[in-house]
Amino acid sequence: MTNGMKEINEQTFARYGQELKGFDFVDFVNTHHEELIEKIPRTGNHYEASTANLESTSLYDWLKENVYGNMEIQLGICAGQNTETTAVEYHMGSEVVIALTDCLLPLGAQADMIEAHYDVAKMETFLLKKGQAVELYSTTLHYSPLKKDDQGYTTLVALLRGTNDLLTQASQNPLLLAKNKYMIVHASREDKIAAGALPNLKNQRI
Repeated sequence: MTNGMKEINEQTFARYGQELKGFDFVDFVNTHHEELIEKIPRTGNHYEASTANLESTSLYDWLKENVYGNMEIQLGICAGQNTETTAVEYHMGSEVVIALTDCLLPLGAQADMIEAHYDVAKMETFLLKKGQAVELYSTTLHYSPLKKDDQGYTTLVALLRGTNDLLTQASQNPLLLAKNKYMIVHASREDKIAAGALPNLKNQRI
């Protein structure tokens, strides 16, 4: 991959986020692994922004208190067979990603966007191992993880509640594609362009 694959304990990751400590993520992942990896589709990706059974766990309570300062949050699942980055997005407020399988996180910096354009070649790819959890800062460009092997990937994702909901009125910000979802896409993503996304992403990351 471009720029090589790195690990989240390397200093370069500090530009994008931090590894979360203080909760037994490994035990939680091992306990719920079998039921949650069933969410991996055979093709494409699957995203549930808010999952009731996850939001009744001690993990949800810990994230709400220790990462989000008791703001209302949502905890859901992102799983799939993704092998390339065809869009980048960012949110107001951090995003937490917890790996139920090994996966790859291509990450970039919002500061490197130039007039709402971005070159995927600037992204760095990090290995997120099963049982690891990271907080991605609001200035971090990201999208769906990439699978590390043929199994696909499964992650848990926490965000401020309402993120990715449909907009109830038009926005003057051309990057705002859904509530708290600022995105640009590659020209190949005709589905996203039809939904209003700007085709301002250069190159694809495979």
